[in-house]
Amino acid sequence: MNQFTIGPIITQQDGDGIKVSAQVSSPASITKLWFRTTGISPWAGEDILIPACLFCAMQTGLPLHVRGTISARQASNLDLLQTIFNKWYPQCKKIPVSWDSLSDAPATDATGTGCFFSGGLDSFYTYLKHEAEIDTLVLVHGFDFWLDDHVLRQQVSDEMQAIANKLGKPLIEVETNLREFTDQFIDWGLHSFGGGLASIALLLSNHLDRIYLPSSESYAHLDACGSHPMLDPLWGTERLEIIHDGCEATRVEKAQLIAQSDIALTHLRVCYQNLLEKGHYGERPKKWNCGRCEKCVRTMLNLHIAGALDRCPTFRTPLTSDLVRQTDPKYDLAFFHMEENLHHLREMEGDSELTHALSECVENYRRQRVIRLISEQGETFFTSAPWQKFADQRRNTLFKSLWPLWRSWLTRESLKEEFKRLFGKQIRGHNDKQA
Repeated sequence: MNQFTIGPIITQQDGDGIKVSAQVSSPASITKLWFRTTGISPWAGEDILIPACLFCAMQTGLPLHVRGTISARQASNLDLLQTIFNKWYPQCKKIPVSWDSLSDAPATDATGTGCFFSGGLDSFYTYLKHEAEIDTLVLVHGFDFWLDDHVLRQQVSDEMQAIANKLGKPLIEVETNLREFTDQFIDWGLHSFGGGLASIALLLSNHLDRIYLPSSESYAHLDACGSHPMLDPLWGTERLEIIHDGCEATRVEKAQLIAQSDIALTHLRVCYQNLLEKGHYGERPKKWNCGRCEKCVRTMLNLHIAGALDRCPTFRTPLTSDLVRQTDPKYDLAFFHMEENLHHLREMEGDSELTHALSECVENYRRQRVIRLISEQGETFFTSAPWQKFADQRRNTLFKSLWPLWRSWLTRESLKEEFKRLFGKQIRGHNDKQA
């Protein structure tokens, strides 16, 4: 049949753990989606599959059928979830969703409060903010690092367990091939990671009745994204509340809270450069953060502004003006974080060498952004309000950038405009007499 079909759930013992799996069928392929827990009994309802698969099915435009029982509360939110996602990403079409049956069973006796935890700025901030109520930390294998990267997985697991022990909280580790599945259809960072985390959250609803999902962005820059305060709570069920947390704080403000925790500073992990392409691992140094990628550099700036960089041993690379100047934010959200850093750095240090370097980094990205927009939109770009505002505010910067490349063209065009201004009326009058 020409549709997406998921389920039913199958649960089986798998070594010292329990594996929950289900078949996902479409006209093009059949995939086995699975989750594995150790030391806890997972929830095995088919509603754990909906967050993992809904947006993938929308990308194909095929109807989605669940072979099994799903939460009535979750089912009631599916239309709104699809409406929001379709408005953000029109290529993902709204589709019919059906199921064998619904359950409105009341919440279980579970009373735990969890927090997804990677050891990064966002997860440490949410944990420290809600430390009194969070009693469980959750680490997922297969999202930020691949399942067959055994060296890195063991390093991360050992480090996160050490943090959990210091904090006096249990750490639940979950393995899954969910990202390998969604990567066939949609982008992980833009579209699917919020639903992926929601699936893990529901898997743990035998033990938790509430879980915090740390926000990556503040309210200042809440662009369309697969994890969002509008989306994440809608995946919740009668058994579990999902809370998107931390939008009230910028990364600088998060760093200011983390600066108050020696444990957070000692173990902070933000780098993704050590997550190499799948199949190219080899031996790794025990180094959490490379100290050179754009995420490391902007986090080092966060900590520098918070007065805590020298107390964070996971960053070993000196924060120099040359390092900052050569950093490329690569995409707009990272650029916004750099702009925030520049604002705070100017307030703190004034016209320092580091401020100059960061200003150059920010201006370089702005120029690249303009070039990209010109390439995408052509001549219509120059008549747009954003260009007019940008050009007026940065006339000198644009001139300095263009002069070495297009000196003769700028001179020629400027002379043309000046001659039009000086002699335009005379030329038109002369032409009229000749006619």
